[in-house]
Amino acid sequence: MRSEATLYMDDDPWNRKRKEEPPGVDEILSDIFGKDEGPGNFLLPLLVIGCLGLLASGFFIVSPPEQAVVLRFGKVVRVVGPGPNWVIPLVETRHIVNTQKIGSYNYHSEMLTSDESYADVDVTVFYRIKDPRKFLFNDIDPIDSLGQSTASALRQVVGNTELDAILTDGRIEARDEIQIQVERIMSVYDNGVEITDTKLQDARAPQLVKAAFDDIIQAREDYNRFIMDAEGYRNKVIPYAQGQAKRIENQGRAEHARLINDAYAKVAGFDALVAEYKKSPEIIRNQLFFSTMQSLYSRTKKIFIGSEGNLNVLPLDKLLSAGESNE
Repeated sequence: MRSEATLYMDDDPWNRKRKEEPPGVDEILSDIFGKDEGPGNFLLPLLVIGCLGLLASGFFIVSPPEQAVVLRFGKVVRVVGPGPNWVIPLVETRHIVNTQKIGSYNYHSEMLTSDESYADVDVTVFYRIKDPRKFLFNDIDPIDSLGQSTASALRQVVGNTELDAILTDGRIEARDEIQIQVERIMSVYDNGVEITDTKLQDARAPQLVKAAFDDIIQAREDYNRFIMDAEGYRNKVIPYAQGQAKRIENQGRAEHARLINDAYAKVAGFDALVAEYKKSPEIIRNQLFFSTMQSLYSRTKKIFIGSEGNLNVLPLDKLLSAGESNE
């Protein structure tokens, strides 16, 4: 049977309220570590885990196209390449920069050329980050510096070039000169940006004279086409003419050799005839006479008339024409 004091304690509403409240931190630590263990032994593992987590937070991975600049209390201490790396937490910080990515900056403006004409020019400059340390800390805004350099170079080149050259065959030279000027200006900034290429996207004449310049461009294209057609015809005709000339030359040389050989043969025949003539002059003389007359009469028109013929009544013209037809 409970005592009167016990009944009083159990019936006290304040005592019941205290028993329904959740346990405190001391009670929880006592349940985990035992009544004899204090909270100091529990904080030590938490401190170790926290330190390990803090150290692990310093690890980071740098991708193959990237580099990381490591700062210690705001001062650059090293630049690390691709792979796993580590910084001292709360002491060092990192800035990762992609050094292989090709970026582009486009600039468009209407400018005055050297012949006091306006040209609507559009240029694109391609770049990459060559030195991440200089890119991060040598210039407040390297891309803005690149834009200013591009605008300055474009104004200088276009201002020293005629409009017709910018629109037609001088575009390549203008593009090269723009890139040289941009590289020269960027070298003064020394902000770690490397110019990889420059492209003169478009250059147009003012709208009011665009039709006239289009006609000029078309005429230039026709001019170049006519030159190419003429060169094609020349390349076709000249080899043929050279072949014909070579053939005629070879024929002339062959004829020359033939005539010389014939002359030598005739000379040899006359030389042989001289020896025979010395032996029998009269016989050789008569033979030469008869052979000459035979050759002569064989090439002339002839009419044989008997001893009783009358030349006055013979139609010689008809006889000659009849002789030609019979031949």
